[in-house]
Amino acid sequence: KIASVTTAKATGGAISFYGGKTIHAFTGSGSFVVNSGPISAEFFIVAGGGGGGYDDAGGGGGGGVVYHPGLSVADGTYAVTIGGGGLGSLSSPVKGGDGVDSSIAFPTTYTAYRGGGGGSRLSSPGNNGGSGGGGGRLGGSGGTATQPATNPGATEYGSAGGASTSNGGGGGGAGNVGEVSGGGPPGDGGWGGIGIQSPPTFRDPTSAYGGSVPGTPGNAWGFAGGGGGGGNQLAEPPDYPRGGAYNGSKIPGGPYYGGGSGSNIAPRATTSGEENTGGGGGGGRGSGAAIIGANGGSGIVLIAYPS
Repeated sequence: KIASVTTAKATGGAISFYGGKTIHAFTGSGSFVVNSGPISAEFFIVAGGGGGGYDDAGGGGGGGVVYHPGLSVADGTYAVTIGGGGLGSLSSPVKGGDGVDSSIAFPTTYTAYRGGGGGSRLSSPGNNGGSGGGGGRLGGSGGTATQPATNPGATEYGSAGGASTSNGGGGGGAGNVGEVSGGGPPGDGGWGGIGIQSPPTFRDPTSAYGGSVPGTPGNAWGFAGGGGGGGNQLAEPPDYPRGGAYNGSKIPGGPYYGGGSGSNIAPRATTSGEENTGGGGGGGRGSGAAIIGANGGSGIVLIAYPS
């Protein structure tokens, strides 16, 4: 019996074979070149996450997510753009920076919208985005979830950021809203909104991407978690860190789904969203070395088709 050899029908990105599918993973911008088409392409696009704000600040929103279950793609060259994460704020009144869109030009362009930056103390509303940034101290509202691009046949994911009551609200995640600040002990920042996992098609255990997920060991294909909001505790609360972990109940031990953690005590630093997850950056604490916001994580594009 002669063994069969699986070959890709396209080039571009890191190529793997899993579950009868060929998978192309783009962690940086490039070209997807179909040379044995047409193919039925399933794809998952994650934009860059927003950066965290400064000084009792909101967490950055997770990057918007676009998923298409299967699009017929002819031979040709198609541009893939991977959005970078937004910069965390280094001073007030500057907010956390928005992330950058990710897209595929197929030739109809499918675009995941950037995560919104978190609000700072003196510029407190979180920015709108694929998921909105959390509000900063002084009563900042959370940014709304918006997806201005047209993505025919695709499902879009994103949620609003949490508002501030006295400290930083959590950034929104692809799967749920960011928490309003002060949901735990007084002085707490809000949890970042939970992200989502990529569809099972892309979960090749030998070529893994994404962030951790509660209850699942190792890399678990988590994307676009919101950054945790910054607080102002005198002692570290037992549920620190707070990034990307809101799902109807508080789950300690993050960050999850790529979302970075806000700082609740000095000198505990904020943490950035994980690279190639679209996670939002954590919001800064009210004083000390941890006052600055953290950067959002860059996005990713995953494409699969029958081998």
